[in-house]
Amino acid sequence: IDRLEARGLVGRTRDPDDRRAVMIRLTPAGRELVDRLDAPVDEMHRKQLSHLGADRLQELIALLEAARERVGG
Repeated sequence: IDRLEARGLVGRTRDPDDRRAVMIRLTPAGRELVDRLDAPVDEMHRKQLSHLGADRLQELIALLEAARERVGG
């Protein structure tokens, strides 16, 4: 988080009622970077997974959702 903050990509605020809690928020520059990454990440996923076909992709999605439920995500 320190490095992201130093680059101006995130900002921190402390909870006034509980100084142990810290809220991290994207700055406008951080949001811009994330937005620019959407297309390249989507393209990478297409290249990695396009050979699976629709049925196998649905199976993969179901497996990933089951794994996420297990950890409370």
